[in-house]
Amino acid sequence: MSLFNKIGEEREKGFGKKAYQVMYGKFKRDFVIKNNLWPIIWTWPKACAPAVIRYLEDKYNNTIKGKIEKAASRKGYIHTRPQLYKKEKELLAHLGLEMNSPEVRQFFKEFFGTTSHTKITHLEHWQFVSYLEGIVKGVTGTGKDSFWQIKMQYKLRGVIGLGFAIVFGMVMFRLIKLLFE
Repeated sequence: MSLFNKIGEEREKGFGKKAYQVMYGKFKRDFVIKNNLWPIIWTWPKACAPAVIRYLEDKYNNTIKGKIEKAASRKGYIHTRPQLYKKEKELLAHLGLEMNSPEVRQFFKEFFGTTSHTKITHLEHWQFVSYLEGIVKGVTGTGKDSFWQIKMQYKLRGVIGLGFAIVFGMVMFRLIKLLFE
């Protein structure tokens, strides 16, 4: 029932108070429940439960929040700016700081050359939030060098990826050239 309510709350955000009525109607239609109320499912055999749960999970995954959660669970996903701000605020609160505290502004000045969030890129903001996550989890140190190392790791990943693509392209070009000689 909680999954059904979770879907209803998300649908209500987009469709208003009619969301539950529409959901009940679709549920009854999809499970061919005629001339009965939808709670008739409570009398069904337990073996039917996985199908109902899968159906409801698919419906939830099709909501905006469900799509965001699904995308965010992928490895390497970079959240949207509003999500990054929310996450940053939570992490800073965990560290006893606020987004506009002097310590955070100083950090921004040292690493990004500005004291404002609006002057950094989406990727830099994500790197900063990742750095904060590392501090909270105890994986990352708090010194100036530790953030620089993280920034360099991300930059090197891009360079290595680009280098691999270039080398791979050159090898493929040579192979194709050999085939046609």
